[in-house]
Amino acid sequence: MNKLQELYQKRATFLEFGSEVPAALAAQIAEAEKEMLQMELLPIIEDSALKTLPPYGIDSKVLIAMEYDNRSLTRIAIASDVAKINDFDVVKDMSAEEEPTEEYVPESDDEEGKPEQRRSTSIGFSVHFSDGKVISEKSAHRTMIEALRYMGLERASHFNETFKGYPLVGTKQRITDNGYKWQRYVDGWWIYTNLSNDRKIKCIKGVGKMLNIPLEIILEDENNTIAIDKPAKQKGKRAMYSLNGGVAFCKNRSVLNTVRQFLAQMSSATFKDVCDFFPRELQGSYGVVRSLDEIERRKRQNRTEEDRWFIEPEEILTAADGVRFAISKEWGDNFALFQKHVTEQLGWTLEEVQ
Repeated sequence: MNKLQELYQKRATFLEFGSEVPAALAAQIAEAEKEMLQMELLPIIEDSALKTLPPYGIDSKVLIAMEYDNRSLTRIAIASDVAKINDFDVVKDMSAEEEPTEEYVPESDDEEGKPEQRRSTSIGFSVHFSDGKVISEKSAHRTMIEALRYMGLERASHFNETFKGYPLVGTKQRITDNGYKWQRYVDGWWIYTNLSNDRKIKCIKGVGKMLNIPLEIILEDENNTIAIDKPAKQKGKRAMYSLNGGVAFCKNRSVLNTVRQFLAQMSSATFKDVCDFFPRELQGSYGVVRSLDEIERRKRQNRTEEDRWFIEPEEILTAADGVRFAISKEWGDNFALFQKHVTEQLGWTLEEVQ
């Protein structure tokens, strides 16, 4: 229950007993409603307007308004008398807003990024996809946003790295006392953009790797253009599999996604529970899961041990008893057995998508 809902509930108690709503409570509700509209509705309107209006603009002055009454949207309107906007209670002055200076957010858990800690103008970059799509915007944060949009924001929301507890792409806004804008609201998602360029690039690469989307990132400045991340050429089209009609992944990553969803729904599952539910024979010789401690022990005898498992930070899973473990990368004919197991034991579907 959010703050506004709690205030509504308090008001309902007074109304239920026929009592007058205290003036202080009514003022709190009005302020919370204004804050909600400013934080949630205005960014949607802003994003929609920027995407809808033509890049060359229009000549007419435009004022857009909506009427919301008795919990219903009753009217929307367009007018040319823009002076009436001065009568509005909540106004965001876009003409005074400059492209935000990008700031460094320390990666350590014990140090908070301060908006006043400015860093010098950073070198921009562009993202080149294997299908020929090139994304290169005026600012690094816009380039990152558009690259994530191209790969799919819902799919990118599965990226497991967080920033002060907030995901790269998520549904929750970060609000701090200083009022700083840590994220950008795009297509119904909050994208964490207050990152150094190095971390932006790392995130784009991480999402691309997670989704098996080959891409190349080019670092650019006035004097040179340097390729900093060039993946191997894509070897044909991979089969992709969707769990319950959701985001599609290749075979091994669909297994990772399935176990991740299993943990999300069975939050009390220990590592032993996971091992019992996904027995070794589903994968074959190595098993579906293996603890990081066991992988560390085995790699002393086998240099290729780590290559068999998803062990990037955003790929590692944690059971309810705190055991951190990884999922096997090696899936061939046994994948069909895994599909059957998931359907029979959980009632889930893990099907190939075109």
